[in-house]
Amino acid sequence: DLAKSFKALDMPDLSRKFVPKHDAGKLTEPTPFKLSTDARHVSKEAEFKARHEAEEKKAQEARRYKANPVRTASALTNLGVGPVAQRPLTAPRPFQLHSEVMHDHRSAQWAARVEEELKDEQNKFSSFHARAVPKVVGDSSKVYTPRRSSKPLTEVHDFQLNVDRRSQKHQEISVKKSEREKRMEAEKLAEEQRRVEEEAREVRNMRRSMIVKAKPVPNSVYGGGPSVVHSNKPLTEPMSPHFRTDMRLRSART
Repeated sequence: DLAKSFKALDMPDLSRKFVPKHDAGKLTEPTPFKLSTDARHVSKEAEFKARHEAEEKKAQEARRYKANPVRTASALTNLGVGPVAQRPLTAPRPFQLHSEVMHDHRSAQWAARVEEELKDEQNKFSSFHARAVPKVVGDSSKVYTPRRSSKPLTEVHDFQLNVDRRSQKHQEISVKKSEREKRMEAEKLAEEQRRVEEEAREVRNMRRSMIVKAKPVPNSVYGGGPSVVHSNKPLTEPMSPHFRTDMRLRSART
């Protein structure tokens, strides 16, 4: 039944091309709008500019210096101060510092020392006299002839360079260093072997201590149980307690 009710779709026509259709509706045209915040923005900006200009004007007036006018004698008389006597102006007088005196004294000493040194130098160069040219000696016996030296000739000996001494010293140091390293290596191996033996001994002791040893069976198991021993203490005799409530009840009844 299912196979009979199935119906395949028709084969599409591939010769026809798909052409999209344009929407016939009109495009949205934006309309100008006006926000209420624009008016507030304009008013706030105008207030800010006015406040800024007022502050700038106030700062300029504060920076401008205005000197008080000089009060005349009549103005002071009106204020009740009375006539002001005119005092003479302060006349400057020249003054002499102790440092200036010391400077003049040091300058004079230095100029005198320089002048003296110049005079000494001039006298030194003016008193210079060159030696006369020696005359030619005609006698051959008076002519200077060098003598043969009586000193023995220099003997050449074997020399030893510092490089050889340093090389020999470095070899000795290297030998000592290698011996020290071998000794340290042997000590290290002995220490390692001792540590291994110690660990093995500790492991053996731990294994011995971990062996479970059962406790022996007590004798009471095979002897019919523990023996009961009666106590020799006397039995407790009960006594009537005396409560405060009995006294309060008796006092209330009376």
